Amino acid sequence: MDASQRHASDDDGDLHVALDAKHGGRVGDLYPHQVEGTRRLNEHKGAGYILASDMGCGKTRMVFQHLKDTKPLRTLVACGGMSRPEWRRQIELWEPSVFDYRIGRTGEEVREACAAIAERGGMLITSYALLKDVTGRFERVIADEGHRISNPDNSYSQHLRRIIEGYEETFFIPMTGTLAPDTIDDIWHICSLCEPGQWGQSIWAFRRRYMNEVDAPWMPSGKMFKGLRKDRAEELARRLSKFMYRVTQDEVMAHLPPLTISPAYYKPKRLKGFSWDDDAGMEALLLANVSQAMDTMVDIIEEAKPRKLVVFCALRQTVADAAGRLMAMGYEAVECTGAQTAEARQERIDSVRQNPCKSAIVATMDSIAESCDMTFVNGAIWLEQHWVHGVVDQSIGRLRRLSSTHPIWGRMIVGEGTRAQRQAEKFVREQSERNAIMKMSHGSNAMAAGMKQTERSDEDLLRDLLL
Repeated sequence: MDASQRHASDDDGDLHVALDAKHGGRVGDLYPHQVEGTRRLNEHKGAGYILASDMGCGKTRMVFQHLKDTKPLRTLVACGGMSRPEWRRQIELWEPSVFDYRIGRTGEEVREACAAIAERGGMLITSYALLKDVTGRFERVIADEGHRISNPDNSYSQHLRRIIEGYEETFFIPMTGTLAPDTIDDIWHICSLCEPGQWGQSIWAFRRRYMNEVDAPWMPSGKMFKGLRKDRAEELARRLSKFMYRVTQDEVMAHLPPLTISPAYYKPKRLKGFSWDDDAGMEALLLANVSQAMDTMVDIIEEAKPRKLVVFCALRQTVADAAGRLMAMGYEAVECTGAQTAEARQERIDSVRQNPCKSAIVATMDSIAESCDMTFVNGAIWLEQHWVHGVVDQSIGRLRRLSSTHPIWGRMIVGEGTRAQRQAEKFVREQSERNAIMKMSHGSNAMAAGMKQTERSDEDLLRDLLL
């Protein structure tokens, strides 16, 4: 056997395929970390198992392989609306002959699919909003963007819990790169579904054991829970390691082309005699600064000359205005906003992917931040900053994934001296640190880079996640 190849161990079952170092240590269609994640899913004996790897690390592919290996009769996939067409695309890409799937876009479609699956088996892919219409038993329940059910009291969580607890043979697989998006107690509900009865009857038991109790005079009790207790961190990490698998982009993407993001500045307009109570003055100020940002966008594009481009915005009106500027520059531009269905947005993204001419996607971050693969573009521009930091993180995650084949540049356009400047510089600093780590990793061969995650303990990985 050639030195650049080896075989997965006998414990890997059906995954006995060549591992090629030239492709980052891929094992057939899987990378080594995906082989490991799939093995853990296949062998876990509990009620659920969390896939908590960073965005773009191939969690969906691990789930596909697990379903292919274990062959459950009935599977439910709950996801965001934009994720429905992406799941369909992934199935058609990887396993079109294996999965008998149905897409539930309306309550009626979901009910019809549930009736058919109850009789003949198969897979239902639907949104969290339509879980209220799901009936029947499922051997696998998969929650894509699983942090959406971190609040045990919202309707998504309650309907998913009803489905999971309604059948004792259900195996639950939450997938999320942001298991604790706001505070550490966000993990409690998912943990209680994966290990029923092991995490207390309510979130308060978790808070009392693992969070710091601090003074809060404005609260009725005078106290509140905040932050992870350092003396309980290792205990929590050990408990989670039994039913959670996590790898980071730094550990498994060292062999991929870089994503490089830098800020681009413009001088914000200042209006004399401006008053916050003057609606007309406020509108004039906003329009003037948006125009300044778009002029900066045009300068960036004229210098870089990208063939495929994505422009991220926060507001729908900005999307329309930016698309007009791009078309004036000779680009075929498509607009993506929440006003369109998820399927319509995916069709527009695919049209740019397949277009041989200069083309661009102009989109609100909210509409495409989850599940879209944007690795086919050459450049990305953030024309506005979103007021929710996590949405900007999600948009960055669209650009760097295991499917990346070429370098991508990104520019965050911000006004000098504004809050947006500080936010953008934070993202750029974090991205620069990541690229520095990846550059150091290039000194080792691709196989070592691909297998780097095996050198760290579960506790180390979980400590990165929780602290």
